[in-house]
Amino acid sequence: MLSQKEKATITRKYQKRMKSACQNLLAKRYGVDEVGPYWQKVEERYNQILEEAPDIGGEANSMSHNLYEVAWIIALYDVVGRNLTKEEIDTVIHDVMEDGLNILHKIPGKFLLERKFIRNLIIKSLDKYQKKLEPHLHKDWHNTWGMEVQHDIDDGIHFVLRGCPIKDYCEKHEMMEILPHFCNMDHQMIQALQLYLIRSKTCSNGDDICEYTIVTDDNPLVEKNPIIVKDDGLILTKSM
Repeated sequence: MLSQKEKATITRKYQKRMKSACQNLLAKRYGVDEVGPYWQKVEERYNQILEEAPDIGGEANSMSHNLYEVAWIIALYDVVGRNLTKEEIDTVIHDVMEDGLNILHKIPGKFLLERKFIRNLIIKSLDKYQKKLEPHLHKDWHNTWGMEVQHDIDDGIHFVLRGCPIKDYCEKHEMMEILPHFCNMDHQMIQALQLYLIRSKTCSNGDDICEYTIVTDDNPLVEKNPIIVKDDGLILTKSM
């Protein structure tokens, strides 16, 4: 399990990224004078979530940040009575992601993915992460994201994630309605890189896996796999 020291470090680190966006929503809802008391409740709820969620490796697991970041939004969601609108959730997520997306816009993702050498380096790094997971998966890192790298396309990156601690938490605490908003963050980040995410399966949609095929935004596969948006806001692609 995470030590109290690790939990304190995680709380401080991810609070820096999430505090402003969450407090902006609280100010709009309750007024600036009420932000302090509500934020204290959010902090308390975040600490409870760290206690409730299984240990997924802490900082040793490079994907653990996914849970530790969105746990702030989950905490906010609980504190306001789980009655945030889709627009409010998306606004918070946009505020959280804005600086990161601006950085991603400056990275020539399309140029890099078109270079076979760079593409192979990325795939090798994913292979390395998959091997790192093997001794921990469903053991001391519990149901962390299990990566299965596919080597079946020549002009993109294809991998599958099996298991999702965020989905597990939302399901256990009966808040699956918020999960699609978290899943959609992947599309936003990949689009910022001038790339395209083909994903017809995701745990938000009741699937066993989340599938990622990442190609350049002018790849022929884009036209064959257009984006659709479900009634709950979840972004998927549909094979034509």
